[in-house]
Amino acid sequence: MGCIFCREHREQFWDDVDRWDRQHSRYWEFFDREPDGDALLDANKKSWAGCEEANRIYSKLIEQGSILALQHLAECYAYGRGVGKDENRAHELFASAIERGSASASLEYSRYLFTTGYKQQAVRILEDAVSDGLVVANFWLAWRMHALGTDRAGYERIELLLREASKEGHPAAAMYLSRFLVRGRMGLARIPEGLKGLIHFLRDRLNQSTGNRSSEVAK
Repeated sequence: MGCIFCREHREQFWDDVDRWDRQHSRYWEFFDREPDGDALLDANKKSWAGCEEANRIYSKLIEQGSILALQHLAECYAYGRGVGKDENRAHELFASAIERGSASASLEYSRYLFTTGYKQQAVRILEDAVSDGLVVANFWLAWRMHALGTDRAGYERIELLLREASKEGHPAAAMYLSRFLVRGRMGLARIPEGLKGLIHFLRDRLNQSTGNRSSEVAK
């Protein structure tokens, strides 16, 4: 079970988390309404390669009504992909995408705010998303609250958020709840509960990994 923590499995785990987040952040619902999905995908590839052409495509798509292009162009300005970093422009574009209903923009904007020092604002963005019924926001709000540091009452809220996320199938929720229990965040008496949860999680991941390898061999 220890091999779960090796680099290969760790990367696969977070790939699974990212994929789940995308699927449950209504991203693909918005993609189906895109004026030109092929152009958006092309721009995304160019963006990650640092190509300036991506930003011109995004700008054209925004003129045509694309909401996802707003989010991706915001990321370009936030992280300097194919364009110089511009914090004000990033904030403006993220806010516009969220105002127009993009849940995935809420998640990305919260991540950006948190990593650039606007930690309380990052939490407020997720609080709004949770209030709007975005299930994936439960996990990330719990994580941000933990990262900021909180008291026993705060961890009671974190537990509720993680249990809700876990019930909906978030890949990381049960693991982090078990880790917090093991560390005594919810009281020392519940440490055994956390250990049991971690063992269950590791067994599931190991079985999943074994199953994936068997499928690849069969192919």
